[in-house]
Amino acid sequence: MQKIETIFKDANLLHDRFFNESFQLPYAFESIKIEGNDLSTYRIINDSLSKLYDNFLYLYGLTKMTSNAVPAALSGIYAVSGTNTAASWYDSALLNLNNTSPFYQAGLPDLDNVKSFSITYSELYNGFLMAAITDTSLVIASMAEDDSSFSVILSSSVADSYLTLPFQDLKNAKFIGDYLYVLDRYYNNLYRYDLKGLLSDDIFPKILKIDNTIGGFGIFQDKYKFNSPSSFCVLKENLYVLDAGNYSIKEYDKNFINLNVYQYRGIFGADAPVYIDSDEYTGKVFVVTTNKLLYIFEPGFTSYTYVDVSNIITSSVTFKNIFASKSFKNCLYIVTSQDIYKIYISKPKNIVGKYSLYRFGVSVDDIVCAESAPSVLSPGSDAIYLFTNVGAATNIIQTSDSENFISVLSLSDFEVYTKDEILVNKEEYTQTWVINKAIVKMLLNHLRLKDKIKGRFTGKYDENGNPLLVGTLYFLLDDLDLTAYTITLDHFAGNNEVLSSAVVNRGLQKIYDLQLTMINKSNTIIQSSSFFENQSVSIG
Repeated sequence: MQKIETIFKDANLLHDRFFNESFQLPYAFESIKIEGNDLSTYRIINDSLSKLYDNFLYLYGLTKMTSNAVPAALSGIYAVSGTNTAASWYDSALLNLNNTSPFYQAGLPDLDNVKSFSITYSELYNGFLMAAITDTSLVIASMAEDDSSFSVILSSSVADSYLTLPFQDLKNAKFIGDYLYVLDRYYNNLYRYDLKGLLSDDIFPKILKIDNTIGGFGIFQDKYKFNSPSSFCVLKENLYVLDAGNYSIKEYDKNFINLNVYQYRGIFGADAPVYIDSDEYTGKVFVVTTNKLLYIFEPGFTSYTYVDVSNIITSSVTFKNIFASKSFKNCLYIVTSQDIYKIYISKPKNIVGKYSLYRFGVSVDDIVCAESAPSVLSPGSDAIYLFTNVGAATNIIQTSDSENFISVLSLSDFEVYTKDEILVNKEEYTQTWVINKAIVKMLLNHLRLKDKIKGRFTGKYDENGNPLLVGTLYFLLDDLDLTAYTITLDHFAGNNEVLSSAVVNRGLQKIYDLQLTMINKSNTIIQSSSFFENQSVSIG
């Protein structure tokens, strides 16, 4: 026997249930049962048992759901309050965003025009480093995750202070260890800076000096040149440049050695790529296009799929950027001018949840961009920062998010039989007691899971009329068909029965019927005004 969560993960399964999801067992009984003209051999029986076991793991996966209340918390807001001439961190409850002023009032004009940024943790500064860009300037700042400080280290409008090479059309900036990379589309250049010298040199402090560079105008075949690159991302210390004008993605190591060039004229020729990002956990790369298609490239660019996200990026909003979680698996965020949407990479057509800052008493006119970094104070969570606009003022909002799972299990992990322990051994003679042994083990797995399920997920409507997952609700009286389950002789093959397909199917059917009962008790309950007046809103 093994812990069920270990078995679940070893099967490459994910906890990716989302609010209002509807369910269906992977295998219906028609595909599980042994056909009348089939012999009850161990291979045939094991095929049926394997499908029932896959259904069992699916049921276990339904016992966890991530909250659609996103983000999990709001930590603070960096802003200029009223007529102050200094910017500070504020608690959201103590700051009226309608009474904030532009950052230029505090001598930080570039922060008012940021369009993209990146964050990394720096041991040198014992906190986060932020590299923020405007069209023509780069700002590097240090900040503490506990909102105790924010300090602009450098603000520059030139790529190299010694060459007086001005920035012209910056697209984004990313960190790899002690290096910072900056993309300027105007020159088709990708610059690299060594942060150790840039930020800690006492003789020439806070002066930009290019450590390495590639670029200049070139065609698809030019491995080190670009044509209007629109974005780049970092994955496992490699860089992927979205060379939009050449309909390609060019891959480099951190020292700018070209590793691969992937051209997609067939998809990017008619639909220009806009933004690229990656997921460290899956190794997948994501590209959003002008026509609001999200392309998901498998590791090594062996294949790709795409989904239409026009239901998220509608004509009334502007796409800003995308980013994957840095601390937990399977989560991608799509940022628009009005909302941030959290989706599962495994189920990209569906929305897990969207940012509801109003839950913290915060309202903004426009989201400029957002990005995340692994939280130091709360391991397993992301510190997610947003640049937002309220009137003429720009603010930086720090939030945090996590997998934020809620479970209906009274015990989070417990031992069950593995599939191999249940399946009929080919060395065993296929007879009633051998089949009954497999049925008993399969049945015990389901009863263990059933007995650990304490109830259903429950939600409620918030002040804006949106249903939010809030917790669990214990089973009610009409759930006794699950809680009072009875095992009968019909579950098993009799010693005096011929081991026909009908006899074996009888036990398989009993377990499948239990699976149906369990999945039908997996729906979410929305609480209405009266605690006892509940409305089932989904089968999910």
